[in-house]
Amino acid sequence: QPPGAMSGADQPLLPQNRAGKGGCCSDPSNNPTGAIVAAIVATLGSFMFGFNLGFTSPALPSLEWGSDAVFTDCTEWNVGNDGGYTCKESVQGAFWSAIINFGAMAGAFTGGPVADAVGRKYAVILSGIPLAIGWLWLAFDTVYLNLLVARFLTGFGMGMVTPSINVFIPEISPKSLRGTLGSMFQLNLTIGILVVYVLGDYLTTPVTVTPSMNPTNPKNYKTALDHAECNWRLLAMVGCGVSVLMMVGMLFFPESPEYLISMAQKCEDEEKKSALEDRAIYALHFYRGAGY
Repeated sequence: QPPGAMSGADQPLLPQNRAGKGGCCSDPSNNPTGAIVAAIVATLGSFMFGFNLGFTSPALPSLEWGSDAVFTDCTEWNVGNDGGYTCKESVQGAFWSAIINFGAMAGAFTGGPVADAVGRKYAVILSGIPLAIGWLWLAFDTVYLNLLVARFLTGFGMGMVTPSINVFIPEISPKSLRGTLGSMFQLNLTIGILVVYVLGDYLTTPVTVTPSMNPTNPKNYKTALDHAECNWRLLAMVGCGVSVLMMVGMLFFPESPEYLISMAQKCEDEEKKSALEDRAIYALHFYRGAGY
């Protein structure tokens, strides 16, 4: 490659004597099924991004008041038609909701270097670790400071998975599907927000509101035997489960062929270089079809 030339997406990944038989459309055996399935599994990470963003909407009222409340700083309340109460303003709740942004910033700075160091596939897998730990921690802890740490961890994983996915998918996609598969990140993010809203309405626990649960003046008390309280711990378990599913699912896919070739180009040992090129050929065939 001449000095100063750019290495574009259309440049051949392999030397001509190691490349496959054809390009994107020259062989009927081209099959992008591997890339499509891998993109679906990888973007479970962006699904968790949206799930994390939307989690506070159904969970926050139950964290502020109810049978499993954690926040204790609320002094002004609204009473609902079903006898439940919602906090007008909670500093603890606001900070707990916002702390994922600090985690996401830290994770975003980490995701790129990790993807370069260990590969795109394993960067996605590693990003699932803080996600799974954070969600599991949320599901079982009762101490406010611990829940802050757990929420930070989910934000860290959220930030880390973003650059990893957005590098992995373009590198495994055939040219004809690169834009379509790349858009799955945003699509699954919005689906994650929608799903957590819907689950928040269905994963509920019936609560009998008693006078002792009334945080305001007794004249505002309403008897309710069917107040539906969001089971935010069960909702957090769903987040943990999806994070684990992403990690396990990614283990079944080969590394990005472009990453393997970049490693081969830096390798001075001819035997290791040849092995990396063989892995890249396998990955190309897996993601784009045997004729690629």
